[in-house]
Amino acid sequence: MSTQSGIQEELSKVFTDAVASGNVRILRVSIQNESLIPNGTTPVQEDFQKDFQHVSDYLEPTTPAYVFVRMDEKSSTGEYNWLFLCYVPDNAKIRDKMLYASTRATLTKELGDYRFVDSIYGTDKSEFSWDGYKKHLAHKSAEAPLTRREQELAEIRAAEAKAVSDYQGTTARKSYAPGVAFPLTEKAIEALSELKKDKEERSSNFVSLHLNSEKVDLDT
Repeated sequence: MSTQSGIQEELSKVFTDAVASGNVRILRVSIQNESLIPNGTTPVQEDFQKDFQHVSDYLEPTTPAYVFVRMDEKSSTGEYNWLFLCYVPDNAKIRDKMLYASTRATLTKELGDYRFVDSIYGTDKSEFSWDGYKKHLAHKSAEAPLTRREQELAEIRAAEAKAVSDYQGTTARKSYAPGVAFPLTEKAIEALSELKKDKEERSSNFVSLHLNSEKVDLDT
């Protein structure tokens, strides 16, 4: 399955069951072999704040992950609200960074955007501690209000821009260290850089990439 075309039936069932039962506090989702799969759960043990400490159990130094955290508040539908976490460590492979940045919108859309009332993107485990979560809330209340979609697009652009920046930095050092797998072509870099611009200045709001001769290239 292409990560852009949908999610695995297994993940859909696990999440649907978690929503229905209300007994799952944390669900980790990983991309393996270009498939989105459930990769570990933690049951509700105490309240949201006390259980939040277990998020760090699912964060590895070089492996990105999506983590869903069930909150204690319910929506008007009677279901519990969920917090969406996107962890993409600086030491992750460039290809993994791109995959997780480009797939998150598809994931939440297919599982139900309305279920996720907030989202956090981060590169360090400390950003997903309880203190990190409180800082996120403080920052969110201080900034101009954005719609959930606007916030999501801003985080995606930031993630993609960081991946481009990391790649360019690696390229500059390639005389002294091995190159990363799946380098981006110049056309791909230019296309991704375009997404960093303001909405009014961008020539495109979507970039499609593919692997060509072990390089990440721009789809034509």
